[in-house]
Amino acid sequence: MILDVIFKNINSKKADSYYLDNFGLFFMEFNKLIERGDKILIYRYLKFLTNGIQAKLNMFCDYYRAKYERYGLFSSFLPYNLLSDYYCVDKVYKIKDTPIITSIWNMDRVFDNLIGIGNDVGNEFRFEDISVNNNIEAVLIEELGLIFVTASNHSINSAIIKGEGKLPIYNEISLKRFFNIYRFDGEKYVFIENNQNIDCNWCINGCEPMLKELGYLFEIGRVLFNSNIKL
Repeated sequence: MILDVIFKNINSKKADSYYLDNFGLFFMEFNKLIERGDKILIYRYLKFLTNGIQAKLNMFCDYYRAKYERYGLFSSFLPYNLLSDYYCVDKVYKIKDTPIITSIWNMDRVFDNLIGIGNDVGNEFRFEDISVNNNIEAVLIEELGLIFVTASNHSINSAIIKGEGKLPIYNEISLKRFFNIYRFDGEKYVFIENNQNIDCNWCINGCEPMLKELGYLFEIGRVLFNSNIKL
């Protein structure tokens, strides 16, 4: 059932090839976590995956900034999202326990924040204090329990590395509407209706996302949603 979602609208011959490649194998094995139904384990695994994405961004953030005309990491994960898709919330998350991706874009700022903020230098993270931090922008992905940060990226990146601080969230978005529009096929986003590549300014090579890992996360969200697992 899980793989049927991933391979929807793909002919059997192509589905066989996807089944044999890493994308198909990943979701076949991920189904073991779904069948077990251990929400804590799934959430920890998502945290592990996002840590890997964040590590990649730390090493190559200037490369991605140069490669894309506009650094739209969140839009590369969720093309065609609209303001009307968001709704207001008032939640707080411990950074050390939460899957978080920050759109870091400057190597200097990455290291300046690492050596300038944190308990180790007597300058604790105070993201909840609006008088100190009034430029935080982040959105919670309902189906994944994942937070995408789009402002205060470098300081929150440091907090992730040091495992410190709490992050207030005022905006949330559901992937439900997008699951009916497009899917990630292992390389790129395609429309479900006609299997054609979608056209998005933040994607390249036939709407390949900035990081393929983002497409994996999107489809993990679909699997969790269809399995009625709420994190």
